[in-house]
Amino acid sequence: MADRALEVIIENATDEKVPTRARLIGSLDTTTVEEAQGELTKAVETLAGNEIVFDFVDLKYISSAGLRVMLLVNKKATDKKIELKLVNLRPEVKDVFDMVGFTRLFVIE
Repeated sequence: MADRALEVIIENATDEKVPTRARLIGSLDTTTVEEAQGELTKAVETLAGNEIVFDFVDLKYISSAGLRVMLLVNKKATDKKIELKLVNLRPEVKDVFDMVGFTRLFVIE
């Protein structure tokens, strides 16, 4: 990950038989939202299939700015009829989603 506070790894973005997987590593906060929004939006816009999985196993922190990015990406996915799932949320990240009611907006596994 070098010196970046967030790394986004997109896998299977061109194979429509396998869901695209976006893995977030680090912190999604005010210092990283611009890059994250660009990469995640691009993943949704160029998706070959109809499902994208956000793997949060290595996401250590999400701020309100990061939650806004997730809302924007979710809206774009919904507009394109793409199913968006969140998996492997750490307890501290899941708690944030619970507190703001995002567990009702996202499929979380």
